[in-house]
Amino acid sequence: PGMNQLNGKALAPKTVWNYYSFCSSVLGWAVKSELIDRNPCTAAAPKKPASHIVCLDDEQARQFLEALEKEPLEDRVFFTLALLTGYRRGELLGLEWKDIDFDSGTIMIRRTSQYTPGRGIYTESTKTAGSVRKLCVAAEVVELLRAYRSEQNEYRLALGDRWQANDRLFTQWDGKPMSPNTPYLTLERLTKRHGLPGISIHSLRHTNATLMIQQGI
Repeated sequence: PGMNQLNGKALAPKTVWNYYSFCSSVLGWAVKSELIDRNPCTAAAPKKPASHIVCLDDEQARQFLEALEKEPLEDRVFFTLALLTGYRRGELLGLEWKDIDFDSGTIMIRRTSQYTPGRGIYTESTKTAGSVRKLCVAAEVVELLRAYRSEQNEYRLALGDRWQANDRLFTQWDGKPMSPNTPYLTLERLTKRHGLPGISIHSLRHTNATLMIQQGI
């Protein structure tokens, strides 16, 4: 118990907690169904692993946005949206231009872009029905999106018939949907180049939530 049968090493605390949570859920259902009298997991709960998601404070968030001004427009748009909207990586990669209403300054989340080795890059519906949502963004973000759309259109015309017909905001060089791994690698290089703390795209989502809480939203 507590060991990886493939390599004999101890399981990570998060993995142990996930196994425990699954077993406890099953046995909890058995108690409710009156199949057993009590849930034995309640007496054997492991210590819940601490969360180590890095969040930026106000000053670090400002520095991050300033650093983005020196980056390619595509990267600037992606990570600005990640920080200021709190969208998930798959939701950002699933964005299409028809989801952007420039007149009202809103963005609609309708789909996500995912990747598995077996299927490659594929599109699916949002995680839950509640994940389909519209968000108003600042005028500065709308103008950034306008500039990015213009740049992408120029690039698409220059590429000619090599461009794969696609309405996605974030693409590979030939217009195909961007790989979910690309933003991760880009952010890693970006933070190192500008001397920023090591953060993930999920950290930006948590930072967004923290900033909204501080503002009483």
